Amino acid sequence: MVEISEASVRAELDSLIFNDRQLAQRVRLLEKMIDTANTPLWKRILFRIDGWPRWTVVADCQAWRPWHRWYRS
Repeated sequence: MVEISEASVRAELDSLIFNDRQLAQRVRLLEKMIDTANTPLWKRILFRIDGWPRWTVVADCQAWRPWHRWYRS
């Protein structure tokens, strides 16, 4: 008979919780990328001119542009 210890059950549960969080982060990233791809072309061109990256999803654009003092997309 196989004996299941509380520690092994806890380790398995922790592993499943970790994997679930990782999968949720990947799904959110894919949703953001699809949302970016569905953005109208004129808006993507404006964002690109403003210094935002083309395909990667970032929280904040660090590229400096002269018009960032009065305009920020």
